[in-house]
Amino acid sequence: MLPPRSVPTRIPSLIRPLRPPNNPYTSSRVFTQKSKLLLITSHNPRPQLPFLHNPSEYGAPLPRITLPYQLSRLITTERKQYIKNRVQFYTRILITAGIASFLMAVITWGFRQEKYERNNPSPPEWSFESRRHYRTGKVMERPEYLDNGLVNWPGAQENYKKVIQRLEDPEIDGKGIQETEDGGLFVEGVGKTGLDIRDKSEPWRRGYFEALMGAARCAENIDGWVIDKTRNICFPPEVVIGASNPLPHPVSLGSEAPPLEDNCSPASQPPEQYYLKILTTVGFSSQQRIDAAIAYADWLDFKSLPDSAKEMYDWALDIAVSALPKGGNDVVDLNTGIIKDKAEPIHISENLVLSSTSLAIHYAQNGDVAKALPIFLSVLRARRSMPVAPVVAEALDGPVEQPFSMPYIMSIIRSSLNPPLFPDPPADRDQPLIRTPNAVCEEAALMTYIGEILFSTTSKDSGLAWTRDAVGMAENVFSDPRTNREGKDKCNECLEVGMENWGKMIEKMIMLPEERGQGRANSWTTWLKASNTKQNQEEERWKAEQMRLAEASRRIRKLRKEYQYDTLSV
Repeated sequence: MLPPRSVPTRIPSLIRPLRPPNNPYTSSRVFTQKSKLLLITSHNPRPQLPFLHNPSEYGAPLPRITLPYQLSRLITTERKQYIKNRVQFYTRILITAGIASFLMAVITWGFRQEKYERNNPSPPEWSFESRRHYRTGKVMERPEYLDNGLVNWPGAQENYKKVIQRLEDPEIDGKGIQETEDGGLFVEGVGKTGLDIRDKSEPWRRGYFEALMGAARCAENIDGWVIDKTRNICFPPEVVIGASNPLPHPVSLGSEAPPLEDNCSPASQPPEQYYLKILTTVGFSSQQRIDAAIAYADWLDFKSLPDSAKEMYDWALDIAVSALPKGGNDVVDLNTGIIKDKAEPIHISENLVLSSTSLAIHYAQNGDVAKALPIFLSVLRARRSMPVAPVVAEALDGPVEQPFSMPYIMSIIRSSLNPPLFPDPPADRDQPLIRTPNAVCEEAALMTYIGEILFSTTSKDSGLAWTRDAVGMAENVFSDPRTNREGKDKCNECLEVGMENWGKMIEKMIMLPEERGQGRANSWTTWLKASNTKQNQEEERWKAEQMRLAEASRRIRKLRKEYQYDTLSV
């Protein structure tokens, strides 16, 4: 018997609600956002069919796939945008850092140039490049501005040469200069010299003179140096490798490799080119031409050319005499350089005294003390006959501004914003000489020369006395508050030389009896005749002289320390 048939239902009863199967490996995709299914992941939603597998799994070689194809598969749209943003970000940072570094370098360079300009002012009418080369040359001559503490003579020479070229170029800073009426003086080995700069202003002419003198100083210090044309580097002649230098010196540690002789040329023109250009240029003052003539004569003395140096000293003396208001024959003997006794003080100038003193020093250095001593004595007599400079009452100082106050800060701001002024011209040395504290120190220097000559020639006691008096005079001038810094510098040099001469003279006088005893015959009768009493007196005398020297040295050390000078070496 068949079981009864149930009534069929149209729709079976739902055991669970209508929803997709709960597959843990699948999830709903939100099409408003970009999905990570574009990446190649370990879970591949495609069916795992054999013809879709990687051929390498079956030992077959991989197909050759290019790098752009790999990147297109590995770099997604999101990662591509991220890399682009990072590249732009770091590019902006690098560009900003580069611009900031460049601006910082420009600001640092500007501050350095401003500092150089304030310490070494240049004529305001020059162009910027001429002023920059001028102050750079000045700075390279001062080791305190350089990192290694050494004077860069080749660099200073190059800057001064550029200044001179720009000042002599009518298209740049030389507008208005002309050649002399005779077309310029041609000197063998030097070339054409001499210009007419009378139409230029005084600061322009003074700056041109200082550039020429600076170039001459540099040429003296690098005389004989060579420049390697392949590297544009200067070297001293003793390190050059070549036939003319079979045993070259080694270069210092850290220096460039020594050059070959075939690649070298002279590093500078001779100094006389610049000195003669000053002497033959129309428009320089007499004191500028005298300074150039004396500097050139000193250089010739250094090169062991006394005859040529004597001609330059005579030239300096002629320039000084030509600037006197009265004829020079009544003031000085041009043949000997001795200032005459009957010369009126109003006709004796600083240039004349300087030229005569330089000529006397030249004679003394070359051993001709018979000509040097009369000149020194005549110059000393002329200086002591000069009228004393009137004492000028010092102006009362105004109220002192307190640090960090508003007026103090405003004064600093105004001084930093205003450009530095070119210094005023020095005093005219063609005017009659007057007796100032600085001139008194010059007298002490003359007494030092005279004492040295007397001690070595005629009278040792007189030479010692002149030297002692010179030291005392220089000490008094050095301690005088009216003496300016230039005068104190001169007195400092005079004290150094005078104290050294004084000490050597005492040592010489102490050793003199022993030298005399050694020169005599070694006979016992000679020694018996000597007076022991006189020897004791001499010993006591020189012991007292040594004590006097020690006391003077102690006082001078105290003075030098007070005025911030180096300690006296004696």
